[in-house]
Order: sequence, then structure tokens, then C-alpha cells
Amino acid sequence: MMTDDVTGSKNESIREQAFEAEKFYKVKWTQVPDLVEKWRVFLKAGWAYVPGKEQSSTVFQEFEVQLTRALKGFLAGALSEWVGLGETTNADSMKAEMVDDLAKKHFPMYMQTMHDNLQRDHHIKHFGHLNYGLFLKVLGVPIKEAVVFWRKSFDRITDDKFNKDYKYNICHSFGLEGKHANYAPKSCQQLLMAGPLEYGCPYRHYSPKNLQSALLSTYSSSGLTSTDLPEIMATVKGGHYHVACTRVFEMTHHKFGVKKGEGAGGGESITHPNQYALRSMELYK
Repeated sequence: MMTDDVTGSKNESIREQAFEAEKFYKVKWTQVPDLVEKWRVFLKAGWAYVPGKEQSSTVFQEFEVQLTRALKGFLAGALSEWVGLGETTNADSMKAEMVDDLAKKHFPMYMQTMHDNLQRDHHIKHFGHLNYGLFLKVLGVPIKEAVVFWRKSFDRITDDKFNKDYKYNICHSFGLEGKHANYAPKSCQQLLMAGPLEYGCPYRHYSPKNLQSALLSTYSSSGLTSTDLPEIMATVKGGHYHVACTRVFEMTHHKFGVKKGEGAGGGESITHPNQYALRSMELYK
């Protein structure tokens, strides 16, 4: 019994010495919820006293907060940089009958695919309808022409069904219904984060074989050839999807003097579908 008491006393002394030698950092307990849950910190009056050896948790938590904040800021900037906070860019000058020709000449593959599917199926899922509709709005298709375009595209349903299921959403996207918000189309970063069921970016979600076939069928008339594919696919394999899209833009606008590395102008990469389309339309003028 005496031996056990001596051993216990010795161990307690060692713990006290370790405690006195330890450095503690005072932080809000909400910054280290993982340590609080595991009882690895001392709590008092809403503050957590974190041992130096557990400081990495504080660093990781702060990094996550800052990363989330920075990502939100980036998305907000990308969302508005090319779309004027949802405002149209061609003074509502486009007619419904112009969209088909514009799609073939100027749209990025994401929007060309959306347009082709719409013309083929005479229908498009909700997220596709929303994304494509906002893209066209900012491109310069006014509300009246937008209704004409979508009614013609959804020509296999009755007027009653169209007015009930689709016309309200079209007006809503223009800020004429609901909370009257001026909605902006999604940026490339947002589309990259979307899943394929939400019509995500082809460069990310297509298989290599399907992507190569889609690239040739979409852009062969604009000068893209099979010899261009290895370079594009290499950037896709590396996860640099916006670089691949930018390179496609350069290749398909080479006849207008666009060189490798120039991107949409001044070395600027493609970061928004509307940026791609608008720059292409400028070069054709």
C-alpha cells in the first residue's frame, strides 16, 4: 500500500510539473469545438484555454474559416464581374430567332450543349432552364423575346402548361415576379462545383472519350482538329478546366488573331460563360 501511495504521489507531481511548464492559449471556445467535445481544454466564462500541444486544432479551424470566407468572396466576385450583377450587356437587342445562330458561333461548350439538348428534346430540366435562361438574359435577350424563345423551344406542351409551369419562372428570373431580385447567371467556378445532374461543366464531368467527341462535334466548324485534343486533354487531366476552356477559345478564334496565351484578351482566362460569348461576339464584329 505504501508503494502505491508513493507511486501515485510521484505521478501527481510529474503531472503538476508538466502543467506548470505547459503554455496555454486563450481562445473563444467556438474556435475549438473538437477539443471541447473531447475535454482537451480548460473552459471558463466562454473561453477555452488550449494547451500548446493542441494548438494545431486552432490553426486548422481558423484556416477553414478563412478559406470559406475567401471562397465566398471569390464566388461573389466571379458571379458579378462579367454580368453587371445580372444586368443585360447588349441593351436588350437580341431576338429569339437569333439565339440558334449565336449558339453555334459564340457559346462556350457548356451553353452550346445546353442549347443542343433543348432543341433536340424540346425540354430541359429545371437547373438547366434556370442557368441557360439567365445566361441568355445577360447576353441581351429581353423578357418578351425570352418568353418567345422558351415557348418555341417547349413546343410539345400546351399554352396552359407553359404559362403555369414556365412563364412565371422566366419572369421571376428577370426580377418581375417573386422578390423582384436581379438574378445573375452562374460563373464557371459555380458550374464546376455543380454535379452533372445539374448540367455541370463538360470539361469536368464528361469522360475523356465523350469530351473529345463533344469538342470535335462542337468546334470542328470553328477550326478545332484532332491534333489539338492532346493539349486540351492534358489540362483537363490536371484538373485545370478553365485553362482547357480558355485554350479552346484561343484555338477556335485563331482566325481573328487570338494567339496562345492571350485568352479572352490580355492573357485573361475564361471565368464565366458570358465572358466567353461576349468576347467571341466582339471578335466577330
